[in-house]
Amino acid sequence: MGKSRGIGAISSMLYRAIRITSDYVSLHKEFIFIRQIAVSNGYPLPFVLNVIRTTLDRYLESKPVRKTDVIKTQQPKAGT
Repeated sequence: MGKSRGIGAISSMLYRAIRITSDYVSLHKEFIFIRQIAVSNGYPLPFVLNVIRTTLDRYLESKPVRKTDVIKTQQPKAGT
């Protein structure tokens, strides 16, 4: 299997893990599982770790920054 094909296969598993997990602990477990699968399929660990790092960086860079709206309320004065 070629290098670019391996990057695509691992990267798509990573994106799936990012989308389906709801917390960092679960995401970490998914990444460990993906790493084990990739290594058992003959990919060198440094290559797999690099794909994980670059995919996660790419995902985080593409996420829009959420701006929070400030809602001002007026409290009633005491005694009114």
